[in-house]
Amino acid sequence: PQVNTQETPQNALDFRPRGLAYMDQMLKSAQGAQYSQPLRNKDGYYDCSSFVERNLNNAGINTRRGMTTATMPQDMINAGFTKLAYDPNNLQYGDILHRDGHTETYLGNGYVIGAHSAKSGVGIAPLSQFGNFTNIFRYNR
Repeated sequence: PQVNTQETPQNALDFRPRGLAYMDQMLKSAQGAQYSQPLRNKDGYYDCSSFVERNLNNAGINTRRGMTTATMPQDMINAGFTKLAYDPNNLQYGDILHRDGHTETYLGNGYVIGAHSAKSGVGIAPLSQFGNFTNIFRYNR
């Protein structure tokens, strides 16, 4: 499968030139990836937290191996991210959005990238499909 661009006005490559290595990694790894919690640590498979973890690590930002949405708040702070309260009016490219049980990464223009679910797969989707989050993790660049 390719990155889910249904309802997406731009190609995934349109989001690329903004300079965060982990975002470039996410855009590349979503191509052809599949969602699976049981296979989350195998090549080509992700669940929501392993998508964030593996792409951060592949871009040189060290996170704890085996990060889950339950461990994510402390793991993200330890990796150099600042934790902010979720505010949909304060989203920036590369913000990692979190709530208990789910995470997505903000691309801009109301879109996120992530391993959404078994039904929705891995790719780009409108943020509006996911409801509210609790936290924003913003990389200290």
